[in-house]
Amino acid sequence: MSRANIDATLPNMTQVVRQLLELHSDKKGIIHCVNFRIAKHLVDTVGSPRLLIHDSENREEVIDYHKSSPDPTVLVSPSMMEGVDLAGDASRFQVLCKVPFPYLGDKVVQLRKKKDPMWYTCQTARSVIQAFGRSVRSADDHAVSYILDSDWERFYRFNSSVFPEEFTKALT
Repeated sequence: MSRANIDATLPNMTQVVRQLLELHSDKKGIIHCVNFRIAKHLVDTVGSPRLLIHDSENREEVIDYHKSSPDPTVLVSPSMMEGVDLAGDASRFQVLCKVPFPYLGDKVVQLRKKKDPMWYTCQTARSVIQAFGRSVRSADDHAVSYILDSDWERFYRFNSSVFPEEFTKALT
């Protein structure tokens, strides 16, 4: 899912998302897309009426609709990795389309990474944990979580020590 490979990987991601929607056909969920390009692509190509996308003006309305609807709707968003409470049946599955690495083209990101080499790794890990925390809100809450980006395996293998023990235990 890197910038260089996104065009080649979007069709594969679309197929996997279709399969996950079928697997969880009776459940609500969320698909974390990292950017609107991925979100719009999924909504346009998957073509499922279950998929709910928002814009900068209707985010809260879309969340409220998702929570109140009796239908198994699925939020599709690049901006719900923090500050959204999808406890209980509001999200029983979640998908992280791309590992949320901070953008290296940002001069502030470059400076922080130069000052503290672990900053970049910790920011990425924090974002993954935050994203998955949208659907698992308490010790007795649960959701099935998927990461579609093949960069995850490498990132986690080299950086597993920065993740909390509870997160590591939850991985299968």
